[in-house]
Amino acid sequence: MKKLLSIISALALTALAANAQPYRLSEGVAYEPPFDKGGHGIAIVIKPWVSTRNFIDCSGCYYTDNAGFEFAGAYMWNLPIPVLTGLNAHVGPGAHFSIVTDGSGSYGELKHVEYGIIADVGLEYVIPKTHLSIAFDYRPHFTRVTKDGGHQTFDLRRLRIGVNLCF
Repeated sequence: MKKLLSIISALALTALAANAQPYRLSEGVAYEPPFDKGGHGIAIVIKPWVSTRNFIDCSGCYYTDNAGFEFAGAYMWNLPIPVLTGLNAHVGPGAHFSIVTDGSGSYGELKHVEYGIIADVGLEYVIPKTHLSIAFDYRPHFTRVTKDGGHQTFDLRRLRIGVNLCF
């Protein structure tokens, strides 16, 4: 029994190692549904791999309600899910920096600046025999807001759904 368990474990680890890095770079677009920010977010996302298990998630997002921009980066650990080929989970910490305007046009007056940390947990499915992936991320933010003498916010309702072209 122990020998059989050892063989199954070795095969599972080999399968995980072979499927660890589905691509070297992806570029895509993502959508953030409106929750407390009040507007929709449209992001450009770039994910370069730095090792066979880790990648960096870089994004720039425009929010329609306040003509604000958010720039974010996170260091992610990739965890293949062997149940379905191409399905991967990822988790990692990151940081963000936002510029918020008054929303009176595409270049309204600066209202305030926000910065803080991100925790990212997500799933990505790389569609077999294509160069496309679909990603879903849960990204709670802890933010320091610079307006009105400064205050902190903790936003638990941040989601991102994206489609990426993988190279």
